Parts: sequence; C-alpha cells; structure tokens
Amino acid sequence: MILARVDTEETQHQLQQALKEADRPYIYRRLLIIRFSTQGKTVKELSGLFQLTPLTIRKYIQAYNTGGIKALMPHQKPGRSVKLSLTKEQWLEILHQSPATFDELKTACHHWTLERLAQYVEIYHGVRMHPSAWWHLLRRHQINLGRSQWKLTSPDPEYRVKRERVETLKKKLRPDN
Repeated sequence: MILARVDTEETQHQLQQALKEADRPYIYRRLLIIRFSTQGKTVKELSGLFQLTPLTIRKYIQAYNTGGIKALMPHQKPGRSVKLSLTKEQWLEILHQSPATFDELKTACHHWTLERLAQYVEIYHGVRMHPSAWWHLLRRHQINLGRSQWKLTSPDPEYRVKRERVETLKKKLRPDN
C-alpha cells in the first residue's frame, strides 16, 4: 500500500499552508489527495473519491514522496523562448498605430489581426511565430485584441501624448458614481 509520507510537523504545516494558498483547482485537488493519503486513505478510495485513475493517484503520491509539494506543481512547458522582449507600453504603441502606416506590410487595413501582427513582427523584428503564439504573448501582457475594431490613428508623432491627454480629460469630466 502506497501512502504519502509527512515526516515532521513542519511538513504537515507546509501542506496545510499550500492547501490554503492553492489558487488553481487542479493544484488544490492534488494537495487534497496528498492530505487524505497521509490520513491513511488508500489509492482505491482516493481514486473513487476524486474520479481519477489509480495510476494518477499513485503518480501524485510518488511525486510528493520524492520531491515534496514542489513536485506537485506544474512545470514550465518546453518550447522555444520568445526572442522579442517588448514591454506592454511598446506593444500598445504598436497596436495604437494603423497597420496601413507600416509600408512593409503593404496593406490598407486600419485594424490589427493576429495574422497581421505576426507579419509585422516578422518583417520589422525578424521573429517568426504562429499568430496564436502572439495571442498568448499579448495575454501575458494583459493586452486583449478582441474583435478587430477600427481605431483612430494619426501619423503625428505627438498623437499618443495627445490621445492620453484627451483620455485624462474624459475621465475628469465623468461624474463619479
């Protein structure tokens, strides 16, 4: 019979603390499996309780016994790292310009799509990635393209400053709720 081992009071406390701080349901479930296993529940009981295969339950228990709580946490997925490191402000600066203002894109469109963004980055920055990868990268910066929308842009170099000034004035004029 395989059971999760909690050798000291400190590891018991770490497990309780990790349960309280778990922010994802699947991590919480893994930690609960470990806690119930330390209390003597068998793999078969845990399998029925959590609707998981016995193999999965054993895998979690073995991972915990060999590597502790850290072994239950998801690891960073393998893959090529992004070679383009732009800040959120730099991304927003690009997205607030019309794609038509970039000569190399050879488009008359005034809104960004993921395909157009991938084309822009490949031409101007030399980084080639699938459009869906750009969506994930933008989401990491908390930028959501959403549906394509026509945005007002201008070739004026001071446009961004003027736009921010107008937005600030709009916020001041709104009545407080």
